[in-house]
Amino acid sequence: VVTGSTSGIGRAIAEALAKAGATVVVNGRTESTVRKVVGELKSKYDHSGVDFIGFTADVSTKVGAEHLLSCVSALGQPVHILVNCVGLDDFKDYFDFTDYDWQKSFDANLMSGVRLSRGVLNGMLSKGEGRIIMISSDLALRPNPSFMTHSVMKAAQLAFVKGLSELTKGSKVTVNSLVVGPTFTRGMEDTLIKIAEQRGVASEVLAETFFKDVEPGSVIDRYINPEEVAAFVLFLASDQAKSINGSAQRIDGGIVKHV
Repeated sequence: VVTGSTSGIGRAIAEALAKAGATVVVNGRTESTVRKVVGELKSKYDHSGVDFIGFTADVSTKVGAEHLLSCVSALGQPVHILVNCVGLDDFKDYFDFTDYDWQKSFDANLMSGVRLSRGVLNGMLSKGEGRIIMISSDLALRPNPSFMTHSVMKAAQLAFVKGLSELTKGSKVTVNSLVVGPTFTRGMEDTLIKIAEQRGVASEVLAETFFKDVEPGSVIDRYINPEEVAAFVLFLASDQAKSINGSAQRIDGGIVKHV
C-alpha cells in the first residue's frame, strides 16, 4: 500500500515496488486521477505480471484512512508493506500560520501515518513480518520558520516511528522513516512558485538558482529524483534491510549538516 501515489515520489515508489513483483495499492484523493494513473501503470507494465489496484481516499482524515483500510481489507490479502507518502508542505510567514493550518498539517503529516499503521501493524505482527515506511523531510531535522507546520509535524513523525518500532521486538516487522531532501515534484514546483512570489522573481528562474539562492547547503547541488527515493524505499522494504528498525534514514543530498 502506497499512499499519495498518483504523482511524484509516491508514484515512483509504487512503480519500483511493482517492478520488484509486488501487487501495489495506488491511493489518491481524486477518483478520476486514481483511475487515470492506475490505467497508465497497468498499460505500462501490461506484460510484466504485476498488478495495480486503485483506491480513492483522503487519508489525512479519519474517515478517509478508515475507508482505505476497509478497501484493502476487502481484498482478502495481508498488507506486507505500507509506505505512507502523504504529506502537506506549506510555505508562509510564521505569523501567518493559523490554527487551521496547524491542524491540517497535523492530520496530513502525522495522523495519516498513525491511523494507517494502527490498521496494519497487528496483522503484520500476527504473521511475523512486514514493513512500515514513513516518508519524512529534511525539514524535520532543520526546522524552518517559513515551513513551521511541516517541520514540526515531520519531526513528530520521526518520534512516532521510533516509538512504534518498539512494538515489533522479536518479529521480522520493521518501522522506519526516510528523511528526503529537496526533490523535484509537482509539490516542489508549487513551493517554488510561492517562494518566487515572495522574492519577486520568476519561479522558472528560481528553480534554476534554487541551490545557490535558497538551499546552498546541498552538497550534491541538485534536486533529488523521485526514482532515487523509490530505490531507497525498495531497499528498506527488502530482506536486505531486515536489521534496520526504528531508524530515520536520510536521502538528503547532504543538506542536513549534523552527524
